[in-house]
Amino acid sequence: MEQYSILGKIQNVYTLYEVTSGIEKVIKNNYPNFLWIKAEIAKLNLYPKSGHCYIDLVEKDKNNINAQLKGIIWANNYNRIRNNFIKITGEDIKDGMKILFYAKIKFDSIHGLALDIQEIEAFFTLGEMAREKRETINKLISEGIFNKNKELTLVELPRRIAIISVETSKGFADFISKLNKYQNKFKIFYKLYPSILQGDAAIESIYTQLKLIKKVHKYYDCLLIIRGGGGEIGLSCYDNFTIAKEVANFPIPVITGIGHSTNETVVEMVAFKNLITPTDVAYFILDKFISFSNKIEEKIKLLTKNTERIINLSKTHLKSLNNLIIKDTQKKLQSANLKLELLKIKFSSSLKHILQENLYKIIFFTDKIKYIPLKIINLQRKSLNITFQEIQISLSRILAKQQKELLHIEEKIKILDPINILKRGYSITLYNNKPIKNSEDIKEGDKIKTKLMNGELTSIITKINKNGE
Repeated sequence: MEQYSILGKIQNVYTLYEVTSGIEKVIKNNYPNFLWIKAEIAKLNLYPKSGHCYIDLVEKDKNNINAQLKGIIWANNYNRIRNNFIKITGEDIKDGMKILFYAKIKFDSIHGLALDIQEIEAFFTLGEMAREKRETINKLISEGIFNKNKELTLVELPRRIAIISVETSKGFADFISKLNKYQNKFKIFYKLYPSILQGDAAIESIYTQLKLIKKVHKYYDCLLIIRGGGGEIGLSCYDNFTIAKEVANFPIPVITGIGHSTNETVVEMVAFKNLITPTDVAYFILDKFISFSNKIEEKIKLLTKNTERIINLSKTHLKSLNNLIIKDTQKKLQSANLKLELLKIKFSSSLKHILQENLYKIIFFTDKIKYIPLKIINLQRKSLNITFQEIQISLSRILAKQQKELLHIEEKIKILDPINILKRGYSITLYNNKPIKNSEDIKEGDKIKTKLMNGELTSIITKINKNGE
């Protein structure tokens, strides 16, 4: 420590090292032992090359940070702590986790203040995860949607399927492999919506695909969330309230097969159907078709059996009817034959009687007919003679009348003959061999002919007086 005059006063001045050394001594004196500390991981930075893990630790009150400090897990401890944590919790150490750790407060003049972490109590984190899971479940129950997706009805044959999975995952490949074995028999359409399926990034990825499928849910019968080949690490995303709520509210049945056999995640709890593996999901879908196919086959067998039974019964019934008809027909034929015999006898007797009566009538009418034609002929002959005389008289009268009319017509013709008109001093004037009736039919300079009783005259028109002018 040195002394300097500052603003007229003698002040103690410390070097930076003296300050940091003092702080180090204070910490060593006040915090000589390891402590159990509770905090949240804000950011985990693992350096693969060195193997050291640097953690930003915080304590929050809602969204406010009340405290912040760095933590270090040295390489010689990190793998052991990490493996034990995964074994107990089924999750990797990651951002956002609340942890209880065993550490010593250390201050270094160069690296500053930090917590040297020796152990992480995995059961505390497991409890925190369980608490968060319970909170998610309680929220869904309080909103009345926990069983909403389970209450939907899955169609008898789910032929149109939306799938959230990873295209390259073994689970998705197993699912498609099982479905393809029956594609020739059952027509099942599926569409993959690729998504990250584990870790913190899965929350946003799955949520995005759920929203996308929801827009076109009318084109699908159900939604599958299948995952496989990733072990049981990174499943806490399926306890996330946002994802669980979206699945619970989904408008079509959701079927899960995310490939683990531990306690159910909240998403699996609220889904319409939860199965362990993608293969189980494939068998669940196929069983629907196989069961329906078996029902149809059973119905066909039953229908065939009933049809055969009905045909056999019908044959027996027809045979009985046939025998009954034959017997009844024979009886009716016998009765009809007997009636015919009786009718023959009766008809023969009646016919003889009728023939006898008609024979007498024929003889009577034969004698009568001999005289009737002669009488009729004589009467007709007289009538014809009278009619002939009347016709002769009528014809004579008609002829006389026609002769008189002809003479009268002949006289008229003679009077109207042009020769007779010419004899009386009249003449006929012609133009182009046609009689002239009107002065307008000719014009000055035209040549005309005038016919007299003896001969004709040719003239040229020099003047025309119209209307006697």
